[in-house]
Amino acid sequence: MIQINLPDAQSIVWERLDEGSCIGAGEDCANKNSACTWSQVDSGNDFLAAESGEYRVVVNYQNGCFTRFYFNVFKNLLDPQYAASDIICETPGNITVTNVPSGYEFQLMDANTGAVLVPY
Repeated sequence: MIQINLPDAQSIVWERLDEGSCIGAGEDCANKNSACTWSQVDSGNDFLAAESGEYRVVVNYQNGCFTRFYFNVFKNLLDPQYAASDIICETPGNITVTNVPSGYEFQLMDANTGAVLVPY
């Protein structure tokens, strides 16, 4: 939830970029290309940013003045799963991690000290 409190604003409009409508501005840059198409996704002080994409908020003031603020929304789709069995007497324990896409790494750390027990 993104909330804006601007008492002197006449209206607040939230827009999402149609990313196929223009050339990208590059990583970590707002796309301010005037050829881009923006679609209104909400209006008012509050916006629930539930979908990833490139957005802007347009704050309209009296006499036709306005300000635009650009921002990106990222959605984390990572959903790792694990199965664990405890060490019991002479029976070794086991931790199996699944559902992790390629490119991700994990390591086993001591919860009390933060020491790395099994590196990446």
